[in-house]
Amino acid sequence: MRISGFGDPDPTPFGDSISVVDIDAFMAAVIGFLGLPAAVLTVVALRCGSAARDRRTALLDALGATWRHRALVCMGEALWPVGAGALIGTVPLLAAAYTDVAIPLTDYTLSAAAVRAWLPAVLLGAAGAAAGVLVSSVLLHGKKGDGRSPRTLTRGRVKRRYALLCALGLVMAMPVDLGPLAPDYRVSIVQYAIGIVLTLATLPTLIAWAMTALGRRLAGRSITKHYAGGLIAGRWLHAYPGVIARLVVAVVVGLGLVSQVQLWVSRTTVAATEARQTFDALGDSVLTIRSRVQPTSQIKAFEEDLGQGRAVFALIQDRQEPAVLTGPCASWKAVQLPCPPARSTVLREGDRRLGELARWETGTPDLRIATGDIPTTGKRGGVAEIKLVVVSDPGDASAGGTVREAAYRHLGTAPLVNVLAGMQLGGALLDETIAHWVTLLGLGGMLMAALAAAFSALAEFQVFGSRLAPIGVLAGDTHVFRSTALWYLSVPIGVAGFAGAVVSTVLGYPMVTTGGARWAPELTAVTVVGSTVLAICVGLVGGQGVIARARNWRPGAD
Repeated sequence: MRISGFGDPDPTPFGDSISVVDIDAFMAAVIGFLGLPAAVLTVVALRCGSAARDRRTALLDALGATWRHRALVCMGEALWPVGAGALIGTVPLLAAAYTDVAIPLTDYTLSAAAVRAWLPAVLLGAAGAAAGVLVSSVLLHGKKGDGRSPRTLTRGRVKRRYALLCALGLVMAMPVDLGPLAPDYRVSIVQYAIGIVLTLATLPTLIAWAMTALGRRLAGRSITKHYAGGLIAGRWLHAYPGVIARLVVAVVVGLGLVSQVQLWVSRTTVAATEARQTFDALGDSVLTIRSRVQPTSQIKAFEEDLGQGRAVFALIQDRQEPAVLTGPCASWKAVQLPCPPARSTVLREGDRRLGELARWETGTPDLRIATGDIPTTGKRGGVAEIKLVVVSDPGDASAGGTVREAAYRHLGTAPLVNVLAGMQLGGALLDETIAHWVTLLGLGGMLMAALAAAFSALAEFQVFGSRLAPIGVLAGDTHVFRSTALWYLSVPIGVAGFAGAVVSTVLGYPMVTTGGARWAPELTAVTVVGSTVLAICVGLVGGQGVIARARNWRPGAD
């Protein structure tokens, strides 16, 4: 056969490469768990104090400024803080370029040599991130503003656009196969991540649109009921949808991240968890070896190469009869059991090693045993093969290496040596590694979402207090402040918490059905209750802040 090349451009994975997660899947996780919260935090940070900036933009527009002048003003204002942030952000990576860093939660060490090789890309990425924030500052403070946020959200065409994008995200996330045997796991992961990001990014805007409709109805009913707090809150809900979107986006994204972290961490199945428990208890003390049938001389050489203290058995499995563990008397004595008869009997009592062997290799708690030589002939599936079992002392640290070396030396060209429940254990370790990385990325994303929520609430408290404080002159009591704060601040956050929990449950459906994850209803209940408590606290704090400001308010030339 003529040789035309070496290697396959798309090889079938084998060995350790089966357990290596594709870079596309990892980058999809980075974008979903860190990219989306970072974008949310960027938008919230840039729009904090937007009332003054929008008035400045309107003034520049009245003076005849063009888009270039407005861009220069916005970029000039943001240049120093953004540049400082980019420099501070590169410090940890510059430090990692000269010393190895252990990544928490993942048991992974970041090589300093690898960081040095990517140092130009790191610096370029920092500059690109800074440039992206500067451009965002210009785009988010455009000409068409209403003093707080764009009114264009109330237009029917824009509402339909966001609704379609949210629906598109849900559709993209639903049909994917996230199972270990998926036809194209990499494409499924990327598609699932894009669907989640698209859904969570557009849902806050839909909630803000719903709040505008609620505000219009609330204001109308409050007029007839002479309810001042509802009237003020309803007018503001209808007039400032952008504020509501910024207020709820961190809650929605945070709930989405929490649910995804829980689902990915729960992917380890019951069998995989039990396999890990078995390995933790027994380690390499029980090893199974599957190979082609070898001559008696090879079997003897294998037993001699193992050394003292290790018992060798053969597990004879026949579809017509129960599996039987057979071995010479010397092997039974090594495991401190009397020699059973030649005719198989059920093992009534023994150590845990044989009990776990029965559970994982035969599927029944009853292990049949017999005394006899290791067979050197057999047929299974048309291929002559034998399954050996080597039992060692649980404290024997060298058992795994010694048994593997002896098997490779004497039992043919491709003996398969494995610990008990090795197949399930491999899946458990892979899922455990993925879960650790997801937990790390998810915690970073949740931290950014929490910062965004805090910045958004604090900024809104200031604007809310300054606008509502003059009403203290007209109001006879402080109830109007608390009622307005509860309607304007608490209700949107509470609705966002409920909507975020529902959408997160829907987005988790592929993970549960095909990804091996398990949903935790108690987590959903806790997140809904937590968001409700957060909404009430934000409303109470906002109302109390307005009361304090109203007591000290004095008329000014504004």
